[in-house]
Amino acid sequence: MSVKLKIYTDISFIPPGKKHTIMLYPYLGNPEKDESDTEYGRFDNYVSKGKEIFEMVASPSEADVFVLPFEYVFDTEGMKMAERMSALAKENNKKMIVFFNSDIDKPINLPNAIIFRTSFYRSSKQANEFALPGWSADFSLTAQEAFAHPTVKSQKPVVSYCGYVDFINWTEKLNTKSIITSLMNKKNRLVNPGPILRGKAVRKLLNDNRVTANIIIRKGFWAEGMDKHTARNEYIQNILSSDYALVLRGAGNFSYRLYEVLSLGRIPVFIDSDSVLPFDEFINWKKYMVWINSSEIDSVADKLVQFHSAISLEELNRMKADCRKLYEEWICPVAFFSSIYRYV
Repeated sequence: MSVKLKIYTDISFIPPGKKHTIMLYPYLGNPEKDESDTEYGRFDNYVSKGKEIFEMVASPSEADVFVLPFEYVFDTEGMKMAERMSALAKENNKKMIVFFNSDIDKPINLPNAIIFRTSFYRSSKQANEFALPGWSADFSLTAQEAFAHPTVKSQKPVVSYCGYVDFINWTEKLNTKSIITSLMNKKNRLVNPGPILRGKAVRKLLNDNRVTANIIIRKGFWAEGMDKHTARNEYIQNILSSDYALVLRGAGNFSYRLYEVLSLGRIPVFIDSDSVLPFDEFINWKKYMVWINSSEIDSVADKLVQFHSAISLEELNRMKADCRKLYEEWICPVAFFSSIYRYV
């Protein structure tokens, strides 16, 4: 059972041009107003239920915890305001909850903070850092077929991937345009290994006849050049068409795709890049996925085939249902915010 936290914040600390953080939406409103956005409505359920999870108090002394009223940002004004509010929390013997949804993995130096962030590394995480999910709209709300379990187990594992990779084959890699682009992007490749890792895994799956690889390759990030609603629908159908979905990091060391796959009740084939996952102190994540270390990425097809061969139809269906249950009980905004009391 969750604990109803008493939270204190002060919106005067929000820097000019910044919006209040998601945790405060039930009290301060949802600023996302573009109904044409593919993610519109993703926080509606949280906005309607959030006041059952938290109580906003007017006095610091009444609070269980402070909340930084804006998402942390690495700029002079934002860092200054975060430090000032952190000092105020410390004066009142309180911790301060901070959110940071970004590809940036630099340390956040707020000693009395409880930091929820997307991109960081298990081997170097600070004791006060915890994983924040990347929230898309709950795909199951528009995909009624998501939970219709198969009555026959496929002979080969069927795995999906829809997105951008570095290259698919050597002909593509060695054409003149690709060589020039590769040289120009040398620095970017060092700081963004995501497309390279994705490319390695996709090529291994495509070239292994023991696997049915449902692969759609995009020209760039977020289906560059395509209508976003068309691209999003194709992306959802790609996941739905398979029992498994390839999940790797992007520019930051985290993946929105992981949570999207779980929302559709599919099994992630997760390439671990020294990742930190939400509530990993309480959740045995390896129970919900085909877990592969990034150092073993060349064996992705072998490991998927081994996993699929060893699992029964009943176990496969149960595991898919468990993935959806994990999303509902721990990951969706209502579930996530209902559980962060564990860190206060």
